[in-house]
Amino acid sequence: MTGIVVGDPDPTDSYSFGEVPLAAIAGVVYDDLDGDGTRDPGEPGIAGAQVSLSGDATQGPQTTGADGVFRFDGLEPGEYVLTQSEATGFIDARETLGSAGGTLVAPNRIESIVVAAGELADGYLFGDVRAASSPVSSSSTPTTTAPRMRARLESPA
Repeated sequence: MTGIVVGDPDPTDSYSFGEVPLAAIAGVVYDDLDGDGTRDPGEPGIAGAQVSLSGDATQGPQTTGADGVFRFDGLEPGEYVLTQSEATGFIDARETLGSAGGTLVAPNRIESIVVAAGELADGYLFGDVRAASSPVSSSSTPTTTAPRMRARLESPA
C-alpha cells in the first residue's frame, strides 16, 4: 500500500487493513496392501515419496516421512495441482480426492483443487503398492494390483 500519510494531527483509526487467512492442502501417500484403492486400517504410510504442489503457488517437492504425510501450508486461495512420485520399490495404485475435491487426471496427479481462504483441504490420498507384490505372469496378467494398474500393465509398450 502506498499513499497513506500518518502525521501527528491525522487520525489513523479510519483505515482498515484486511488480511486473507491462508489455506493448506494435506494428505498421505500409503501402501495399499490389498490394492483396492481404499486406505484401510493397518495400511501404513510410505516414507520417501515426493509430492509437489503447483498452480496459483508452487511448493515442493516434499519428501514424506515414515507416516507418509504431506502438507502444503501458507497458500493463497486459488486452484492447485498435486503431483506424486513413488518411493523406491513402489508403483502406482489409485489416488483419492480430498475434502476440497478436484479431478483425478493422470496417474499420480490430482488437478483442480480449489481452496478458499483459511481452508484446510485434507484427505488427499496417493495409494501405491510394492512393486514386488504385483508380479506379472507369463501371460502378462498381474495378480495383485489395483484395477487401473492392471490396465496399464496389460497395455502394449
